[in-house]
Amino acid sequence: MSKSRIFLWGMLAFVAGVGIRSFVFVPYIVMWMVGVAAAVMFVIGVRQGSRAAWMGGLFAVALVLGVFRLDMAEYHRPDVSAWYGKNVRAEGVVWEAPRRDVVLQRMKIKIRAIDGVSLGEPFFVLAGVRPYPRYHIGDRVQFDGVLQQPENFSDFDYVSYLARDGIFLVTAFPRAEKTGEDTAWRVTVVLAAVKDAFESNIDTALPEPHAAFMKGLLLGERASLPQELVENFKVAGVSHIVALSGYNITLIGRNLMNLLLWCTAPFVISFWIAVAAIFLFVLMTGA
Repeated sequence: MSKSRIFLWGMLAFVAGVGIRSFVFVPYIVMWMVGVAAAVMFVIGVRQGSRAAWMGGLFAVALVLGVFRLDMAEYHRPDVSAWYGKNVRAEGVVWEAPRRDVVLQRMKIKIRAIDGVSLGEPFFVLAGVRPYPRYHIGDRVQFDGVLQQPENFSDFDYVSYLARDGIFLVTAFPRAEKTGEDTAWRVTVVLAAVKDAFESNIDTALPEPHAAFMKGLLLGERASLPQELVENFKVAGVSHIVALSGYNITLIGRNLMNLLLWCTAPFVISFWIAVAAIFLFVLMTGA
């Protein structure tokens, strides 16, 4: 069996472990016993040249790791039940670039204080506010609003969708204001500043709706596209051209590698610089 297939089956075993733990609580003693037995099976299989034994041990270890991973995620989930339905004055930092449309900004805010009292364990809140004034990642904000437990839609598990980002509370249209900027250095804040500057230069160089189209084409920024243009794209079946995809990644990686190779940089160095650029681009555009 090739290494790629072994890796694939290992990932499937890990996912299976996550699935098992999502339905059944597995005691730590059971995880330890299975993990030790799997490790012993793997070692014996390697020493005796038994592929079935060492592969079985490897997959069992991956299964246990999946169970343990979800258990850790559940263990570190903050208990925010005390804030359900409470009208509070909260202070925090916009943790990710807000998602905007014509009527709403959705901000992931890391709450650090409530009613003037600092929290020992900060947690995240998804706040839906009006589109203006615009907020940016790294802004320190204060808002007055009611914190609510998110609820599922009839055809969508919204609670789990938010939980994957560590969000367990929401607030709709609180009275919010910017109070400053976070002084802690984060690479995502720097990349957001680069993206904002790039978008500003596009706005300066091109009129609308050409500027909005260019931002969608290069950065996947669709909020500024006129609704009429969006509908025309849907009718023509070309909405994908303003959505980020592997094609954008290919353009960045390949052109950067060609440029570095043209500058006589070694292939290995060019490759890893291109990989780093792709990683930063994905972070810049919201991952």
